[in-house]
Amino acid sequence: MKTKLITTIGCLLLMAGFVKADAILSFDDHSGAPAAGSYAAGTSFTFDITLAVSTSGTDSVPNVSGFSVWVETSEANNSYFTITSRTLSTFTDPNTPGITLPQAIVAGGNANDLGGTGTTQVTNASYLVMSITIAINASTPAGTYTIVTTTTNSNPVDHHNRSVANDAGFVAHPLAATAYTITVVPEPATLSLLGLGSLGSFGLTVLRARRKS
Repeated sequence: MKTKLITTIGCLLLMAGFVKADAILSFDDHSGAPAAGSYAAGTSFTFDITLAVSTSGTDSVPNVSGFSVWVETSEANNSYFTITSRTLSTFTDPNTPGITLPQAIVAGGNANDLGGTGTTQVTNASYLVMSITIAINASTPAGTYTIVTTTTNSNPVDHHNRSVANDAGFVAHPLAATAYTITVVPEPATLSLLGLGSLGSFGLTVLRARRKS
């Protein structure tokens, strides 16, 4: 399964490389690797999301008045990651009182648009637009996973589950898929048990060797 997951990630990043988007998201958890992080099962982590808009590519963004974002993972990982907190920056939530959390990250996207709208901002600039906290289920197996922004446009009228940046003229500029790689490691208690198991195995080996001698 891990091989299939890595292949999927590679295809997504390759597709994103061919899209010369002028509206791009980036993830950063301040751990030293902006697009990746390592966490224990059963813990939570927070990363910032930045939106950069420009006029230099094939989909010129004259300004930005808001954005829409959903995040997803592969269907096999539907029970592993949950959004527990979201804080908007630069823009505000157009809904009152806002979305309901927690929300599971599943194939096809989480339940509600994570984006916002607000005062129109100038182009050729980057804006911190959101911070989200994600809980990792304690039963999540150790391994590598990804959370990726959606690009699906299941309903062209309301852009449902389609991540875009909107300009003041109500034109939606699609966001290329942006992936965040998650390495899940065993929680400390599990590591301790593994360590005790290894120590016990070592002790038995030594005892058997002494008996033979």
